[in-house]
Amino acid sequence: IWRIPGEFSEARGSTPRGAVLVADLPLVDHFDGRAVGYMLLTTLWGIGAVVESTSTARLKVHREYHALVIGTAAMAISIGSIAFMPNLFGAIAVGTLGGNGSGLAFTPGSRCSNGRRPIRREPPRSPWQTRLNSRRSSPG
Repeated sequence: IWRIPGEFSEARGSTPRGAVLVADLPLVDHFDGRAVGYMLLTTLWGIGAVVESTSTARLKVHREYHALVIGTAAMAISIGSIAFMPNLFGAIAVGTLGGNGSGLAFTPGSRCSNGRRPIRREPPRSPWQTRLNSRRSSPG
């Protein structure tokens, strides 16, 4: 799939999709949060990501790199500080801020990695055009 010209070849440089935070379930289990705690942790992370990604979709080009750096830093601080939270509600609050950072970083990150390069598309050729062009380019 990586060698197909067009949109599929652009997938190499894109940001990861469908990433799973594997620490959510053990974190909720550690705080005895059960299903409601897991639902709040993952839902508020997702809501934060959606809210920030919709707001960063309107950023100007020169601001995208700043948003990428700030969003990545917010995610790193959020994920790193969850370990120091005394209860599940603190972890959920910090996780929501991490979701905001996720939306802030991934939207410009996707556009910076594959949205600026024009995709080269050639019109389909008939066998006659292909044969004619190959005769023109052959030596002698």
